[in-house]
Amino acid sequence: MMIKNLFKKYWLFIFLSLIVGILISIYFINKDQEEELNLTVIPQQETDSYSIKTSLEFGELGKNIEGLEQKLDVYEILDPPFSNEEAINIAQFFNLTNQPQVYNDQRTNNIFYEWLTEEKFLTINLSNKNITFELLNAQIKNQINAPDLNIFKNQALDFLETNHLLPLDSINLVDIVLKKESYLEINEAFYQETDSIAQANGVIIQFQYQIKEKDLINSKVTFIFNLNQDLIKFNYQPFFKEINNLGLYPLKGESEILTIIKNHKDINYFNILGYYTTHDESENLIKINLKSIEIIYLKQNIKQSYLQPYFFVKGDGVMGDGRKAEVGLYIPAIQDQYLLK
Repeated sequence: MMIKNLFKKYWLFIFLSLIVGILISIYFINKDQEEELNLTVIPQQETDSYSIKTSLEFGELGKNIEGLEQKLDVYEILDPPFSNEEAINIAQFFNLTNQPQVYNDQRTNNIFYEWLTEEKFLTINLSNKNITFELLNAQIKNQINAPDLNIFKNQALDFLETNHLLPLDSINLVDIVLKKESYLEINEAFYQETDSIAQANGVIIQFQYQIKEKDLINSKVTFIFNLNQDLIKFNYQPFFKEINNLGLYPLKGESEILTIIKNHKDINYFNILGYYTTHDESENLIKINLKSIEIIYLKQNIKQSYLQPYFFVKGDGVMGDGRKAEVGLYIPAIQDQYLLK
């Protein structure tokens, strides 16, 4: 009798546990559905478009899609443009104290400040905060003992910190990571990375901004030094300092991603390896093999109000004359019901 009662209590416990588990699951499902109903519908970002005359091959890509996140955050951008004072302070760091020329691009509505002397060129886009600097007629020569790369990396970080161009500690979701540090062989028309210190006459240090460990595309910081540690080129593609999290948005699934790729008639990223790339050359691609996929955030060169995740599908391309190319496709990652097209 005692064993029978214990048996009944055991099955009663199992039954009640199942009921509690079902109720908890229903609660969280309803909670997720309620949160998704309250999500803001946002406009789809515009991306570059390159025409192609061949189809996109993606035989092994499906295996790489497994394991991607099902939800990711979307952000509203609140960043103000550079102020006149901020731009002037940056120019003073380069010892440029003359008044800048001011330009207004009517197409993009961007305002530029430009400084030009016999030795230096600096342009600052106040609207999207892009900075480009070049030391004209810089001394470029080899040295028997090239300085260690860490010296240049620390010099670059000091520059960013001094000019308040690093992510704020208060925004812990934004980070900056080292993407490239290498010696360069610099010629008049181009530069290329080299493993030979004997051939080196320069150094490249490049950083990439990230949001929650996802690359923020079009947000790199590139330094090029000569071996005397003079900064001869600098390009700053900024991150966003002030953003508001709008919540977790559900992302497209594997079948939807593959359907979109199959139906695409163009690509968004195109770079001929080792050659200058012109826009219309993409039509000379005779083969495209898409191999990898990752989730990134995409920064535009024009003013944008939202920062949303994208699937970046990347692969190899072959030109009609045999040249190799990198190609890619940006696919809005959040489900279409939350996108204004």
